[in-house]
Formats: sequence, C-alpha cells, structure tokens
Amino acid sequence: MQRLLKLSLIDALAETSLKASISDITSESYSNPGVLLVQEFRKNNQIYLSLSPNGRLEAFFMVGWSEIVLHGQSIDCVFLGLSAATSMRKGSGLALTLYRRFFHDAIQAANVSNRPVAWWFNTASPIVAGVMWRLAKDIGPKPDGTLSARHQELLTSIQDRYNFSPFKDGQVPCVLRGFAQARYSPVEVARLSARRTKESSILDHWHINEAARDRVIFVGQCFPSR
Repeated sequence: MQRLLKLSLIDALAETSLKASISDITSESYSNPGVLLVQEFRKNNQIYLSLSPNGRLEAFFMVGWSEIVLHGQSIDCVFLGLSAATSMRKGSGLALTLYRRFFHDAIQAANVSNRPVAWWFNTASPIVAGVMWRLAKDIGPKPDGTLSARHQELLTSIQDRYNFSPFKDGQVPCVLRGFAQARYSPVEVARLSARRTKESSILDHWHINEAARDRVIFVGQCFPSR
C-alpha cells in the first residue's frame, strides 16, 4: 500500500537519499533537472511524497505557500510547483492523489482563516492542464480558453506579485512567452506529441512551444467549506 507524507521542503532535502531520489525522478521528465531543481527548491516550502510499501519514493509534488493582496486583503497564495513520478508509475494516478491531498489541505486552511486560499501554476503540458481541469473545482482559464473577471483579477495580482510583465503575451493574458527555465526530456516531449495526435487542446491553439519556454498560468481558489 502506498504511503503519503507531507514534509517541509527543508526537512525533506536534509535527507540525502530522499534528495537524490527527487533528483533521479526529475531527470526522467526533464532534460535540465539541476537547473529546474535549484529554482524549485527556492520557490517551494512543502513537499508531498508518495512512497511504495518498501519506502521507495515513486512520486512527489512541491508547493510554495506565501501571500498576495487581492481586493485590498492579504490572503494565502500557493504556487503549485514541480511534480513528477517515476517512469514506471506515470499515468498510475500517484500524482493525482498528491494533488487531491493538497486541495484538501488548502480547504482546511481556508476553513481556519475563513478566507479563500489562492493557488497558481504554470505548464506547457496539455496533460497536466487536463488533470487540473478535471480535479480543481475553481480554475481559470477553462478548457475553451475563457477567463472569468474574477480569475483575471487573481491572475493580475499574481503577475504583479512576481513581476511577470516582461514575459506576458500581448493577446492572451494567461500566456507567458520565453518564461520557463525547465526543458522537458525527449521521452516527455514524445509523450506529449503522442497525446496531441489524439486530442488537441487550447494550449495548441495558443501555440504554446515548450522548446521556446512558453507556459500558461492557471489560477484558482479554494474556498471555506463552512
């Protein structure tokens, strides 16, 4: 049976073997894992881990809690950072389980503060976008590319907070051009190409080019449940 753990990122990285496993798994999906991990270790402060029955790391998901100002009010805002699974467990639902645990925790935090918890992530992968469209109760842009006024306000606050202006696309507000440092591995590129031959995505319509470091920002909120 899989074990799911949540640790502070500092504690996780203090374990040499665990840090090495994170690097090994990342290298299966990205061609420049060292560059990517340096920035992810800087931006995130918690990590969810999926361990096999014998304690082997099979998937992880980093998140970074901070705050933004929205409508003149300071609220929690979480960057949904790097997630990856071993090549043998891709498509098995391990990452999905970690995402669900995060959303559960975010709703609990919203209940405690009685304020919504904002979140955001960026990706060039229609596979990742598709998973989040199915999972998140509140998300923008939608699969058809539309962005509500509320999501636009949240997007603007996040872009201002992190100074994304130099990368903003002139026509599509949620698209960043030449933004990312990460590059997918050849195996991951082939997996995404195979997916595109079966089903197109709004990311294709927007000409999101992973090799050119393009990304789409997705935003949403978890609201108090009581």
